[in-house]
Amino acid sequence: MSIVYLWLNAIIYLVFGLLCTLNLDKITAAQGFLKLDNNGRCEYLAVYGGMEIGFAIFYALCALKPAYRSAGILFSLCLYGGICTWRLTSLMFLSDISITTKSIAVLEVALLIGAALLFKTSIE
Repeated sequence: MSIVYLWLNAIIYLVFGLLCTLNLDKITAAQGFLKLDNNGRCEYLAVYGGMEIGFAIFYALCALKPAYRSAGILFSLCLYGGICTWRLTSLMFLSDISITTKSIAVLEVALLIGAALLFKTSIE
């Protein structure tokens, strides 16, 4: 099951990394960013494009190499634990949140739950 989870993450990050890179203006508008100048574009491309492609490669390597699978699950637990804490706290205190942001939150919570279940079964 961990292989499926890791490949799912690899695919998600590959798709989002490519979307953020190839459709910068459309994706930033959907995410509620203001019009970006070239400094903002550079930062957005590095973090949302480059980092997500890096995550995709990491998750693919974890899926392919049995010795890395537990590290991939632990990384997911830490990554999504942090993301979900900040995302859900933001959703509690901010209003007028788009369906795009809420949908991403649901996906992140599902990925956190998946990581927690896989981590729990790996230490038992």
